[in-house]
Amino acid sequence: MISTPRPVCYLTATLACVTFLFLPSASVGTESNVYVEPSVLLVNQTLAVPAGRFASYKLSLKQGTVISAAFTVDGGLDNKVNVLLLDLNNFQRYSSQQQFSAFKGTAGTIQGIANYTFKIPETNLYYLLIDNRRSGLFSRNVTIYSFAILPEPTDDSLKQQRGLQTLYQQLKQLFVFQDFRIALRHCGLENAFSDRRTGSITLCKELAEKLSGQGLSKAMGFVLFHELGHSLLNLWGYPLSDNEDVADEFATVFMLLAKQDDMALEAAHWWASETPRAQKEQAIAKLWQDDRHTLSPQRARNIVRWLNQRDALLRQWQKVFVPNMQINALAALEKSTDNWIDHDLIRSELIKRNPAQK
Repeated sequence: MISTPRPVCYLTATLACVTFLFLPSASVGTESNVYVEPSVLLVNQTLAVPAGRFASYKLSLKQGTVISAAFTVDGGLDNKVNVLLLDLNNFQRYSSQQQFSAFKGTAGTIQGIANYTFKIPETNLYYLLIDNRRSGLFSRNVTIYSFAILPEPTDDSLKQQRGLQTLYQQLKQLFVFQDFRIALRHCGLENAFSDRRTGSITLCKELAEKLSGQGLSKAMGFVLFHELGHSLLNLWGYPLSDNEDVADEFATVFMLLAKQDDMALEAAHWWASETPRAQKEQAIAKLWQDDRHTLSPQRARNIVRWLNQRDALLRQWQKVFVPNMQINALAALEKSTDNWIDHDLIRSELIKRNPAQK
């Protein structure tokens, strides 16, 4: 029997230290523009199941929980294996080789790739099984990825939601923009994306879990600001809002403003350390999937180069930011003595907003 791994928290700590220069602490209102899926990772593992044996994962699940399980099977002559989801009573009968009953839609022979989603009928212990007893000779290598969406928010999901909402409120203090949503949830792939029509951002938990597992949790903060670049530039009507390199540059600027260079460096390390196979897959994706991202090694080099050009980069981007900043943020920025600040540009914008200040 294999015990269930403990859930990991990978985003709250990353965002807790993101406070923009020259801004007071943001207060979180009652209305939220953020959704954090109350989910927990159950299994993320590849294991070899010997011929004539089975492996099981013990899960304690509440009524109303939605469990999702995905499998990839390799081995033998047909890449087949049996999977089952059993409650405690039926697991005991199964283990004793007595007649048992599995939940409909969660049991049967799978080949290659398969998945299911199932709503838990009552609070109980459950067992997710990988059964290779039909094979007399060959083991099966099975990759299992399973998570549970809980019926109520968890301490982790509420903490992550507060962190993201505080960040959103800071953005509202800093810039003028149409409200949009930020969601942290499972997507079925390791990715993050923004909606060009509404500006809404989706951060996929699969990507956050992958980065956390690699010890690169801070890179997820850079991913968020990359998507914020797409959203805000689009909402402001800039023509390069869908350009991936521009979004990377936008994210780097915000890392500098928040004094979080390490987030940008961790993202650069992530892309620089991708395997040759992954880089080859990226190149193929550019041909067949209209992938507009620069290849990962170049993205890493771009970030490091931009970090080394701090003042020039901030001076360049303030021409984009200043016309879209809140008046209070402009007034606070005008008082700063940083070398990159164009005080004439800021005063000109303040006068444009309030001609009486001439």
